[in-house]
Amino acid sequence: MAGFSGVFDDKVADISPFADGNRSIDDPSTTNTILISLAGSSSEYWGFISSSGLPNNADWEDGGTWSATIRVVTGNHNVQARCRAVRIDEGGSILQSGTFTAFQTMNANRIYTITNPTWTDSDEDKGNRLAVEIEFKNNGAIPIDITIGVNTTTEKVETNISLIYDVSGSMNLFTRSDPASGIMDFSIGGHETTAKKQISFIFPILL
Repeated sequence: MAGFSGVFDDKVADISPFADGNRSIDDPSTTNTILISLAGSSSEYWGFISSSGLPNNADWEDGGTWSATIRVVTGNHNVQARCRAVRIDEGGSILQSGTFTAFQTMNANRIYTITNPTWTDSDEDKGNRLAVEIEFKNNGAIPIDITIGVNTTTEKVETNISLIYDVSGSMNLFTRSDPASGIMDFSIGGHETTAKKQISFIFPILL
């Protein structure tokens, strides 16, 4: 179950660490698809990147697994894709990369289980970003276009990084839980969301 869930979006990211495409996580634009144009027998490397400081956990929960979903709108059995987790600094430099998953054929929606490395840097909470790097590979000899979906709750990454909320001032907190599903709904200041696994709250004390 996930501590951080981010949707793949079409908005161009403000940094460009990946060779062929750099898009945002949870920063939507007005379109719902991305066209991937592949030359014959070639690969392209795209990344979906969080905002600076997100997911904002100091230890990044070393190891473990994440889940990433690619929604295929127009696919092709000659195209495959694989992905991995990447940690990037605020300016766009890649600090660490996980191991790529196995390839899957892009003729239907695909879910990947990403195995993470042990994050070694001591400054993970200083503006670092999460990215999912995807390699699209054309196994055919002629050019192929595929289309993937963005901006919906289907295509996303879910991680085991715990969410931390730093709340100051007045606050209204309401929670309810469903023992059968293990899901807890909560609202802060009237905005309700759903979270799984672990939620941590930090309440500063003003003296």
